[in-house]
Amino acid sequence: MGRKSQHNLPPGIQLDQRGVYWATLEGDDAKRWRERYPARTLPRRKAADLREALKLQRGLIEDLKSNRDPNAENPKVADWVRTCIDRKRKLAPSTIARYRSSLKWQIETQRIGRLRLLQVTDTHVNEWVDAMIEQKHPHHEDRTLDPYSIRNAFALLRMCFNMAIPKLITINPCKGVDICTLSRRMGHSTISVTADRYGHLYQGHSQDVDALDSLLKRSA
Repeated sequence: MGRKSQHNLPPGIQLDQRGVYWATLEGDDAKRWRERYPARTLPRRKAADLREALKLQRGLIEDLKSNRDPNAENPKVADWVRTCIDRKRKLAPSTIARYRSSLKWQIETQRIGRLRLLQVTDTHVNEWVDAMIEQKHPHHEDRTLDPYSIRNAFALLRMCFNMAIPKLITINPCKGVDICTLSRRMGHSTISVTADRYGHLYQGHSQDVDALDSLLKRSA
């Protein structure tokens, strides 16, 4: 048996600052995993509570004992996006080319592309959008990504996360992108500017844009 983790939780169970439980392998099980998959990190599973975390941990142990790869149904984001593009049989060639370009330049090159589906949170998506705003254009070193490229990449990722529900994930983390924070990061004079340029990235914020814009003007 391994040592108790912080918060006096069972070995292999963690509780992060946001109150999310994580289950992984511990002790001899972790050792066996590293021997079997030397180039891979230990698998982690996100849970809503301790009971679910323990159940997920037992599943990881059973997978290890039966020689099943526990990440077979938890692919990396970039790999899943590639699979989703391949599954879309009726797309126009121009759309496929646009999707593959977004995958190559905006997803595979970013940290989010290397994460497993079950690892991704809305925080990761926000960080990814932030990184794209600062990212150099792949064909023009003297400029950053244009809003069109950011929109396409975000729309693609959101679509692929939706395709993963409910078999692989339960919630689409793209829903957590915050238009207010993005507006401040980009230095826009009003939230309406952000909404005009990037409003297609968000859901559920349209009715708040005018009110928030007015509030910022009064407080300026």
